[in-house]
Amino acid sequence: MTTEEQEEYAAAVEADMRERRRDTRYRVTPQGVVVLTPDPVISFDVFDVSRGGLSFTYAGWRQWAEDSLRMDFLGRRIVLEKVPVEVVSDVAFSPADPAGDGFPLRRCSVRFGQLDTKQEQRLVTYLSQLSTKD
Repeated sequence: MTTEEQEEYAAAVEADMRERRRDTRYRVTPQGVVVLTPDPVISFDVFDVSRGGLSFTYAGWRQWAEDSLRMDFLGRRIVLEKVPVEVVSDVAFSPADPAGDGFPLRRCSVRFGQLDTKQEQRLVTYLSQLSTKD
């Protein structure tokens, strides 16, 4: 896939995701970290976050568990632990290295499950801070 084709594909995926979103998404600074369990996936590149979920990039590919996925999200101004999530999208952002030396870069979007009161309060406060940031 050429660079131009990759960019067109990424733009089409982004447009499709925007159409399906119910909540406003906020860009996250590079300090965000996501850890998904039970089969650990770690990302240091959180793309955006909303009241309903977030998206991030990671290297590799996964067969996501149908249930029992939990996420920890650590940012400069937030810590959310053991949040139940559901994967709603997981697409290749770049192809794997043809020599077999690397993994493809992927973008994964998750929907939050039921947040407890403390998690909800932390998320709302964090989004408020992001929306008022210069």
